Amino acid sequence: MTDKNYKYDDKPQGISWARIGGNAFAIALHAVAFMLMMAPVNTPDLNKAEEEVTQVSFIEPPPPPPPPPPPPPEPPKVVQKIIEQPKPTPVPPPPEEPPVVFDDPSPIDIEAPPPAPRRRRPRPPTSRRPRTSAAAP
Repeated sequence: MTDKNYKYDDKPQGISWARIGGNAFAIALHAVAFMLMMAPVNTPDLNKAEEEVTQVSFIEPPPPPPPPPPPPPEPPKVVQKIIEQPKPTPVPPPPEEPPVVFDDPSPIDIEAPPPAPRRRRPRPPTSRRPRTSAAAP
């Protein structure tokens, strides 16, 4: 606590029994008020209802089922030797017939235009360093 009216020039007064009693009374008053707030509003009933009793009986689980029987053994495998029969050699196909070419134009045909001249592709720009002379003065 700070006391703005305190004068530093005066000597301390010592213990003030009135202030100690006032603080003790304030603490006790707050404790009583807190206890009254925590007290239940209604008084508990004296006639308590009989407690419900639930009887529990533990039943042991049934034993686990027996393991399944092992699978029957596989019958022995019979190895059969497969005899390869020689395959007949394939007969070469007959030679292809020459394509049919008609040199005579039909009345519907038009003359093809002459081919266009070839264009040169432009070269991509390259970065070149200027040449320097090897002989320095």
